[in-house]
Amino acid sequence: MQIDQYRFGNITINGDEYTDDLIIIDGEKIIVPWIREKGHLCQKKDIDNYLNESTKKVVFARGYFWIMKIDDELKKYLSENNIEFVELNSKRAVDLFNSIEDKKGLLFCIHLTC
Repeated sequence: MQIDQYRFGNITINGDEYTDDLIIIDGEKIIVPWIREKGHLCQKKDIDNYLNESTKKVVFARGYFWIMKIDDELKKYLSENNIEFVELNSKRAVDLFNSIEDKKGLLFCIHLTC
């Protein structure tokens, strides 16, 4: 799976256009819309249903202007469970996603706007 294009509020994946925040699991499954309980704050409960024993890395695409924050408790949980995570603006996160050849174990969480 490749992301064809990202621009503020819009993402195209394998030719399909999306305008809602979304999650990509293992580079295979798209969960849309991805709605967080507290909007611009991502908490463990917002991704808990998508984390499993095979999750090795989480990429947080924090928005065009880095507005979405990652809760400290979520960061602590990921670190304690040896799950690598990275926080980038959404454009750079898309570039990273596309550069990863083997996406097995990857959870990609993208905020499309601010």
